[in-house]
Amino acid sequence: ERFDEALPRLERVVADPSYPHAAEALADLADVRVRAGDLEAAQRDAERALELGAAGPANLVLGAIAYEYFRLDEAIRCYEQALSAALPGDPVWVAAHQMLTDLHAQRGEVGAEQALRHAQAALPYTDAGSDWRLPLEERILWARNLLGGHDRVLN
Repeated sequence: ERFDEALPRLERVVADPSYPHAAEALADLADVRVRAGDLEAAQRDAERALELGAAGPANLVLGAIAYEYFRLDEAIRCYEQALSAALPGDPVWVAAHQMLTDLHAQRGEVGAEQALRHAQAALPYTDAGSDWRLPLEERILWARNLLGGHDRVLN
């Protein structure tokens, strides 16, 4: 959360042509820029990180930017791409499931089944002390209530 310290350090790292993990560092820089409120620079950095191969973390940032501008369908696409670029249990994979839970829940009853699926996937990898734990548990209860106590719509 100390963006003023992280920003110059990450800028130096991504400027170093010999740094072997430039794509990931660029995605980290984009994430810091989002958290600091510089969405335009974050968008540029995330797109460049995506071009360099950091699909998971770059799509997390692009999803956050789309979400910030209420482009929810675009945010869902970005988070799904982040999810598909990560391995189960990886922090990117967990974060994508958490955000997809929230986005689908915002769609109301039509998003209940998908929100439930994403919450169930993320919950085992979400620490008990995480800010996400209770919302995920609540989304599971909410979705099951909408689905008549089931995990999916029954025919």
